[in-house]
Amino acid sequence: VDMLWKVPHFEKMLYDNAQLLSVYSEAYKYFKKPLYKRVIQQTIDWLQREMLHEEGAYFAALDADSEGEEGKFYVWKLEEYEQILNDDYQFAVDLYSINARGHWEHGNFIPLRVLSDKELQSKYQLTEVELEEKIRKINERLLSERNHRVRPGTDDKLLTSWNALLAIGLCDSYTALHDETLKHAAHKILRWIEQYQLDGLQLWRTRKNGVSRITGFLEDYASIIQAFIRFYEISGVETYLIKAKDLTDYVIEHFQNGDSKMFYFTDKNSTLIARKMDINDNVLPSSNSMMAINLWKLGHFFENQNYIAIAQQQLTNIYDGMEYYGSGYSNWGILLIQQVHGFYQIVISNPTGGLDQLHKGYHPNVLVGYASNQIPLGQFKQTENKSYFVCSKEFGCLPPITSFEDVLEIIP
Repeated sequence: VDMLWKVPHFEKMLYDNAQLLSVYSEAYKYFKKPLYKRVIQQTIDWLQREMLHEEGAYFAALDADSEGEEGKFYVWKLEEYEQILNDDYQFAVDLYSINARGHWEHGNFIPLRVLSDKELQSKYQLTEVELEEKIRKINERLLSERNHRVRPGTDDKLLTSWNALLAIGLCDSYTALHDETLKHAAHKILRWIEQYQLDGLQLWRTRKNGVSRITGFLEDYASIIQAFIRFYEISGVETYLIKAKDLTDYVIEHFQNGDSKMFYFTDKNSTLIARKMDINDNVLPSSNSMMAINLWKLGHFFENQNYIAIAQQQLTNIYDGMEYYGSGYSNWGILLIQQVHGFYQIVISNPTGGLDQLHKGYHPNVLVGYASNQIPLGQFKQTENKSYFVCSKEFGCLPPITSFEDVLEIIP
């Protein structure tokens, strides 16, 4: 990326877009900026249009180049803009910096947002709705023209861990946009993993041409456990939380170092010469930090002190290095915040009663459970035939609450 963040790496990776869905969803819930909502919707449209496999999972990546030229599929000549956009050309000049700032090389321009939505509204005297419609129309015209170009090649592998990350991103998008199709898309990925990539408790890492292969690494298990937990949180389908626990027990048995409580990247039956550990967060969260967060959450859902102790020990192992290289411990930092401040735990007696209201807000340190005889966090006596909530901070409970507005008075 250049100094202006103008020139992207034109290769499109599934794991990047999956994580961006989560980031923009949280940002939209907190700031309510229409731009963030637009990015979520455009990313999902792209995924559905260009990355979806017929089985319900998503391809790994699109190449950076086409016809031997990097970025050719995505950049535009000045005359192309003029011919395609007609009366909207002048607006597009400001929208996508069709000027010296947006110029890249060889007469090519990269669509670059500089002016904010508010600045565009003010300059062109547009309402928020009118601006959205104008941007939609311009993008639609450009996309229609681009569809006639030679497409970049597709890396058509279906990877378990990256698809699990996308399921998480779709769950987060659902909470931000309240669009049921997003929850269904996430569920479709989970069903694909269950059907093709999960053999008992053993995961396959990749699938191509109808064949699943390569025994799963820790990254695959950590990602799908997190996806199962996240889907339970938005849906109340407790079978996924139970599957997450079963897979966690499998990981402890097959991947854990008994002394440090950290996890190897490969299982104990691996034939590799050395078993390494994935510790630092990078473009992907480290598999150990993901497992630590999974254990921390599951420890609270199932009131399992062993899970909680393992997560605490994992964080203790790497704690001393965090202050020197924060970006390499960002996911660990999330766990640190959760351990320092604890969870507000909400148990809902009826998933339709207040859940949408809960999702609308930004509540990063809230754990959502549902009334259940199988999940210890959800075991409480229901005395009334209506929706209500039980709130707690860590392991101390409050009396049941029937008004969600009262819940919001308790949680941050």
